Amino acid sequence: MTSAPLMADRYELRGKTGEDLVSEFYDAWDARENRPVRIQWVLAKAAQRSAENLFRFRRLQRELAELRHAHVVPILDQLEWEGREAIALDPEGEPLVIGGDALPPAEAANRLVEIATALQAAHDHGILHGSLHPACVRITADGNARLEGFGTVLLLDLTAVRAKENVRRVFGYLAPEQSGILRKPTDARSDLYSLGILAYEILSGAHPYPAEEANALISQHISRTPRSLREIRSEIPEALERVVFKLIAKDPEDRYQTAQGVLSDLNEIADALRAGRAPALAEVGLKDRVRKPSFSTRLIGRDDELARLRHAVSRAKNGKGAVVFIHGEPGVGKTRLINELRADVHAIGGLFIGAKCNQYDAGSPFKVLSMAAESFIERVRRMSAEEQQRQIAAVRENVGELGGEIAKVAPRIAELIGVSPALAELDPHQQRTRFLVTAVAFLAGLGSREQPAVLFLEDLQWADEGSCELLERVAPRLENQFVTLIASYRDTEVGPDHPVARIQKTLESRFDDVPVRAFAHEQTLDMVSRVLMETPERVAGLAEYLWGRTHGNPFFILELLRTMVEEGFIRYDEGRCRFDPAELRNVNLPDNIVEAVLRRIRDLPESDLQVLSCAA
Repeated sequence: MTSAPLMADRYELRGKTGEDLVSEFYDAWDARENRPVRIQWVLAKAAQRSAENLFRFRRLQRELAELRHAHVVPILDQLEWEGREAIALDPEGEPLVIGGDALPPAEAANRLVEIATALQAAHDHGILHGSLHPACVRITADGNARLEGFGTVLLLDLTAVRAKENVRRVFGYLAPEQSGILRKPTDARSDLYSLGILAYEILSGAHPYPAEEANALISQHISRTPRSLREIRSEIPEALERVVFKLIAKDPEDRYQTAQGVLSDLNEIADALRAGRAPALAEVGLKDRVRKPSFSTRLIGRDDELARLRHAVSRAKNGKGAVVFIHGEPGVGKTRLINELRADVHAIGGLFIGAKCNQYDAGSPFKVLSMAAESFIERVRRMSAEEQQRQIAAVRENVGELGGEIAKVAPRIAELIGVSPALAELDPHQQRTRFLVTAVAFLAGLGSREQPAVLFLEDLQWADEGSCELLERVAPRLENQFVTLIASYRDTEVGPDHPVARIQKTLESRFDDVPVRAFAHEQTLDMVSRVLMETPERVAGLAEYLWGRTHGNPFFILELLRTMVEEGFIRYDEGRCRFDPAELRNVNLPDNIVEAVLRRIRDLPESDLQVLSCAA
């Protein structure tokens, strides 16, 4: 009789119990401690993720192992076996199964208190979960909930999630900003969003969003409001419904800001339900006390500019493509404005394709086409099989047998359309013409009636000459296409002889010009108030000082606020922001944006600087 395999000369694997997109799980026996354990062994494909993500995953697990909490599954050991990460876990409990059965409100409130308690403990130690869903909640024999699965999203390739059950498990619970489409940072509030989706499901027995494909699910998270819980089950207390809908607010600023805040409200509701009375929670979130500033705020002071961009996108949806130039000084918020537009594009089922020009790539020919094609390929990879086939057919129709021209600068296009026939030899001038004609057809055909496209070209002041010539040709072609071309540039670096000016001259008046200006005092006050999460009245003096110091440049304002926090001028005490205006003259602040960035680099630890130096 052969013995079961022994992992790392210690763990006897007794049987595989399951597998998800990141790990496989085994019941096992710890021969050293003589106790049962559960082994989480990272899959080979997940172990091939970037070195950075693997490092972050290992570090998070080490930090989690030090967190001993009643509602967090204990990590007993970390090891590497056969080149893959493995974790020994406490084996007690079974995964939470909802399966269409809603919990009674009192029981649901107690369960949510336990999960929120686990999140609070993790967040207090700087640990984010990142992918909370029902299978991450294990119910012990005595009925307690314990949370696991922290950080597994770091090893997950979202573009490879295909099977419907996996799409539901992953995209069904991710916050809108976690999809990678909106280009917004993720933080503790993303975990709270996932908690809200889980809460909705526990209370109603149904997921708030019914889609089964990734793009459709993401779109629903971004733009759709779920059905009222009380319409589904009238016995759900109104206060509990308000808590859930605050958790799943689209904008992170509208959610609970801390797990402690939601926990306070859930405890009050659970106590009332245990006592057999209706919760008397007049307003949710009153005890949601922030402990640090939030440098990720909603878009400020750009309503008119955003409205013009939205109008351009709506025209493209009707086959009236447009060209829009956005310009302003460095740090004024051009890219932030475009990132806000991403949600609108996705909400209408559109395709957002981005390409960024690099100051040091000006010698690389047709870099814009190369990056746009790569962005397009990545977006198509995340589509359903039916959507992929539609996109592939459209590209083949647009470029015909000349796909090899696109492959010259974007070889991966062959992954979509296959290897094109060999190109006929032409003289250099004819070859260039053939290439440009094919590239124009490719870019102008990126959108369709079913899926209009936005092509965003960032930092056009650094575009190579070939890319500028291509844009000069493609821009006039968009008037009757389903494509909106948006190009941003620093107007401080574009003069009358710059290629951007030449493109605009070619278009004459057939483009929209959207200047992005520095903040006025009122907008500066709004930003400072939102970052510090304080009333405008309490930060008015500080905002006045920052406006004068920065001339209203949003990036510079944020950098000065970061410096003030790091140097202790701004601090948080009992959930309130504290600072002494009289100390302002003693704070060593940078004089301009360049100095602010250089100072941030200089303040990095020596080990980090060495890594950056090697990478550069």
